[in-house]
Amino acid sequence: MFGLLRAPATPAALEAYAHAVGRPLPEALLEAYRAHDGVTGEALTMFGANRAPRGVTWARFMTWLPAVEAPRQYRMMRDLGVGWDAGWLVLGEDGGGNVLIVDAGSAEVLAWDHETGEASHVAPDLRTWMAWLADDMEAGLVVTDEDEGEEALLLLDAPPKAPPPAPEVSAERTAQVLLDVLAERQFIAMEPEVDPAPLVKKLVKALSVRAEEQRREQVIALLESEDAVAEVFADDEELGVVIDEFG
Repeated sequence: MFGLLRAPATPAALEAYAHAVGRPLPEALLEAYRAHDGVTGEALTMFGANRAPRGVTWARFMTWLPAVEAPRQYRMMRDLGVGWDAGWLVLGEDGGGNVLIVDAGSAEVLAWDHETGEASHVAPDLRTWMAWLADDMEAGLVVTDEDEGEEALLLLDAPPKAPPPAPEVSAERTAQVLLDVLAERQFIAMEPEVDPAPLVKKLVKALSVRAEEQRREQVIALLESEDAVAEVFADDEELGVVIDEFG
């Protein structure tokens, strides 16, 4: 899979990108391009396993554009006159008119929908978005999918029938990642002023239950009763699918 990632972008390419958009590139975007200059071809490398809110999951299926191609896409979007913000820096696109954006001002990662002409929130910033990917990989939620000779990382929606050996991850970390995933998918809303640590400890015990149905019931009961969770938006079936990924 990592063979599809290009070598680091050259300083000249990054300077040209900044010049083309008329502003400095955010540090997180520079960090990404200094590590890899996008991907080769139209590979879905990396983004296919990144978290995305419900309603914007299509943002995961973008191609990461090299630094020399991103400004071209930026200029095209700007010149189309579709309400494009001059501070929206292109990171990727899907070939169908949808664009992955890093906002130069807020550093927020956005997904622009060509059908609505609107940009939706994906992550608070690129560094955080990629840190979530690292967390999910560590928690065993990411697998490599091979399709027609190409490889891409995919985030599991449900555990495979024959999963590979799980990495050694602390039970507390797994419980915390479960909360993070549920919140990111907007299945729950956390109470910002309540320490989630007591809930995490209770989730560790609930997730250790072997019986699938009982495990689901105990976790859902905690989500619905603990003060650290402000509100639960998803139904039991939706929650159960995610809980099974962590059981």
